Amino acid sequence: MTGMMAGVPEVCFCFSIHQPYRLNTGFAQGSVQGRRDPKEAYFSPQGREAIRRRALECYIPITKILLDWLDGGLLCAFSISGVMVEQLERWAPDALDLIGETAAHRNAEVLARTYYNSIAGLFLDAEEFSAQITLHLRLMGDLFHAAPRVFDHAGAVLAPSIASTVRGCGLSAISIEADSAGYPDINPNLVYAYGDLPVLVRNCTLSDDLAARFQQICRERYPLSADAFAGVLAAAPGDCIHLNADYAALADHLRRESGIPDFLASLPAALAERGIRSAHPSRIARHPPAGNLPIVQGAGIGGQMNMMQHSAILALKRAADLSYDRETLRILQATDYLRSMAMKSRSCGRPHHHLRQEEAYASFKLFMRILSDAEERSAPRLKSEKAAMALRCLPPDRAFHFSSAARPAGYSANSLDEFEEILGFLPEDVFLFHTSRNDFSRWIHDQFHDRALADAVSACTTREEMQHAVHARIRELWNLLK
Repeated sequence: MTGMMAGVPEVCFCFSIHQPYRLNTGFAQGSVQGRRDPKEAYFSPQGREAIRRRALECYIPITKILLDWLDGGLLCAFSISGVMVEQLERWAPDALDLIGETAAHRNAEVLARTYYNSIAGLFLDAEEFSAQITLHLRLMGDLFHAAPRVFDHAGAVLAPSIASTVRGCGLSAISIEADSAGYPDINPNLVYAYGDLPVLVRNCTLSDDLAARFQQICRERYPLSADAFAGVLAAAPGDCIHLNADYAALADHLRRESGIPDFLASLPAALAERGIRSAHPSRIARHPPAGNLPIVQGAGIGGQMNMMQHSAILALKRAADLSYDRETLRILQATDYLRSMAMKSRSCGRPHHHLRQEEAYASFKLFMRILSDAEERSAPRLKSEKAAMALRCLPPDRAFHFSSAARPAGYSANSLDEFEEILGFLPEDVFLFHTSRNDFSRWIHDQFHDRALADAVSACTTREEMQHAVHARIRELWNLLK
């Protein structure tokens, strides 16, 4: 029976294990030269110590608890990124061995995801998205002898191209977060369909109770004992509860001595007492769908994007054709870097964060400096160095910052692509303020060294004229790179 009165729901526990490479806050332009591996300059050398410490204090003790769950008959799913495996292999192999033992357990299921925990699915290039999924599937097979059937698509929008690519990679279902995917009002405790693809929806409220808000709930609402949490699960409306707990969030609780080890250790018995059965995602996906999800417009990274995130995604979309350093670009596609540009996170079993605007901007600035450097390094090796330098993205200190005579407008252009886009909605007073001082032409000449475009822009008298001139020049520049 499917619906609101189906009895005690099944529960699916999924544990996500991922940590991106840390960006190097000390990165300086030109520091890549002379290095065999650009990652040594772009990504922080302190990542090793952080991984080792977290493995010892958190990953290993959490995994031992979950092994006890599995040995006791509780079914669990695990989702681990390729970049996490890389870092554990290099700096904490004992933790990776233990995770591997867990993932290979008869009661465990391994989920698929993109190797880099990336936003590749947002791009028009389905081949790159498919390639990153395939890399991950191959790694899971080689490392854990696992053949994932469900794709972990947490924190991003759902689209027909994504669904068809997932199907094309041999996967039979997809797991999403309702808000991020554009479905904030659906019941997460039911299975849906997107075309012919079964869709599992993470219950973000209960996932956050378990992981991100564990201590807060213990203090403010009720003691989050295993029995109390099992009671909440048993009373939840629907057929199945898909929970996600990020290892990083559980790690934070362990460091604070919050009582999470005792809670996790006693949860299986509490579930059994309530008659709650555990299930793998692949089994939940076989529930009859409660309805079909419509196509929604827009691309989300954990919710509504701000201007910094939009600028970063726009730059990443073009970067594949402007840089030969594919590995760096793939690492930079991680959703984590984009979330670090948001002042407030919208968690689903992940650690919450609240940042000041200055902190979010610092993350954006560092990210764009590294991406711009990767493109500049590649320019001499492309068909037209001049065209590549004109099409590259700029770090924020070299971007065009729009304003009127009275105040800053609140947005900036970090590339010619973004400049063209902003011209489409630029207020007239801002346009006139800059054209009266020839600011646009001077910026294009000084930053991109494109005299032809600078002269054309200087001759324009309307936004429409200028947008047309910039668009035409961008097409010419791309043609020079073909």
